[in-house]
Amino acid sequence: MMRFCLTLLIIVLTALTGCSSQTHLSEERSDSPLMSVFETPSVVVPSDLKETVWGNPELLFFRKIATESRADENGWVYQFIYEDYKTDELDNSHIVRYSFLGINLRYRFDDLHTIKVVREISQHKYYEKIAPSIMFFGSANEEEREDIRIISEILDPQKSVDELLSLNPENYCFHVLDKEMFFQLMHEALESEAKEPKDLYSLNKPLYALYQEPAFIDGYKFQLGFVCGMGFVDEIYIDVLYCTDTDNRYIQLSDMVESGRASDEQCILFEELQNLRKTIRGSESLLTGTDVIQNKVVAGVELDRLYTMLDNCDNMNYGIYVEGDISLGMELIE
Repeated sequence: MMRFCLTLLIIVLTALTGCSSQTHLSEERSDSPLMSVFETPSVVVPSDLKETVWGNPELLFFRKIATESRADENGWVYQFIYEDYKTDELDNSHIVRYSFLGINLRYRFDDLHTIKVVREISQHKYYEKIAPSIMFFGSANEEEREDIRIISEILDPQKSVDELLSLNPENYCFHVLDKEMFFQLMHEALESEAKEPKDLYSLNKPLYALYQEPAFIDGYKFQLGFVCGMGFVDEIYIDVLYCTDTDNRYIQLSDMVESGRASDEQCILFEELQNLRKTIRGSESLLTGTDVIQNKVVAGVELDRLYTMLDNCDNMNYGIYVEGDISLGMELIE
């Protein structure tokens, strides 16, 4: 868990990172978009190859990432990832060189991303509605799954970068995914310069996560979502969840602000969280700029709890914030 993981989720083309168990989707689901798990060898370059690589000689690989964030609109964040070894002397046949990720950092579930499981209790059958711990593009319906199949066809690892760049978007038709966005991200990633973190420890952060405090305290808890493709915080979303009943249902601060139901103080709280997001985004640490929230209380919400959460996650102590699949209730099958 603490070692560096190079496992990529291809959203379906990607793999499940071994760094974060909270991304688990039920193993019984045949429609899971998690396909192709791989792991690259050591992150350290053998001494006899150090003269042949560029950038930080301690890094064996490079990763180029382009990100499109719609987190403020609907929570969705999309990334195109291109990675490979820095030298042709190493065998890259096991690496998924091109991948595409779609993940929701604001909402844990919606009606499209829930599944129904048949349960038999006391000779009666019920449908239990299950929500996964995190939503990925490709898991909602057949149209999304078809888009993933198209992406899988496009991102053949045997294709060269030039071959991908020469593809004509007019030859492809997505059902749900924004085609213009996909090809724009692909070109941006393939044509960009690779970034390397100064602190190699930052590479240990999960590639993606959606965490929550383990319990509601004083009627609320914090939720934290982020993607860190190469040690940098590419995008982050911070929200407050207010408990609404005994079944752990809640309403999100961001929704309250959007709908006009938030108080003036809650609007100030939301602005504080949005400003903190801007400060952390693009940095190597989840603690960047968090000095402003220490010992601070806004709208009855203790921001020290958020600081503790960010500190724990930045130091890989995120186990208590991992959420599993949740039940949304059962209905009797007639």
